[in-house]
Amino acid sequence: MSNLTDQISICCAVNSAIMSDARSKKEFIESSKNVVKKLKIVPPKDTNNNVWPFFNSSWDAYHLYCLIVVPKELYGLRNDDPFYQKLKAKKIFRNFNIIKSEKSPIDNLEYHFRSLRNSISHVNFSIGNDSSYTMWDHLPHKKELEHWRVKISKPNMIIFFEEMADSLFDIYNERHPIS
Repeated sequence: MSNLTDQISICCAVNSAIMSDARSKKEFIESSKNVVKKLKIVPPKDTNNNVWPFFNSSWDAYHLYCLIVVPKELYGLRNDDPFYQKLKAKKIFRNFNIIKSEKSPIDNLEYHFRSLRNSISHVNFSIGNDSSYTMWDHLPHKKELEHWRVKISKPNMIIFFEEMADSLFDIYNERHPIS
C-alpha cells in the first residue's frame, strides 16, 4: 500500500481541523461567496448573505467515507483489534439512537461498525430536514431483511467524527512512528 493511500483517513481528520479553523476567517467567507458567483450557482435559500454552506451534507459524506469505510478496508482491522477496544471504552456509539439492532454496541461493537460501514458504502442513509442522519443495513439485495437502523443528530455526528479522528491519529501514529 502506498503511503498516500495510508494517509487518506488521517488527511481527512487534519483537513477537517484546518477547515474548522479557517471557517471564521474573512477570506474563507469571501471565497464562499465569490466562488459561488463565478460558478453561477444559486446557494440554498437558507444561507446567510449568499455564502455557500461549506459544512454541508457532502462534507459529512466525505467524513463518513474517510473515517469509517477507508480505515476498516485499509487497515484490515480484526474484531479484537485495540482500535475497537479503545472505541468501545469511549462508548463511541453512545450518541446514536439505535432503532433496530441484533446486538448492542457494548456486546458487539464490530457488528455496529460493519453495519455502519455497509450503510455508508451502499448509501443506505437519509438526511432529514433537521440535518439528522438515519442509517440502515440489510442483507445484500434483500431490503426487506433490514437488521440495523440508527439515527444521529448533526451535532452528535460531529462529536462522533472528532472521536473517530482522535482514534485514527492513534492508529496512524502507531503504524508510522516519528523517527
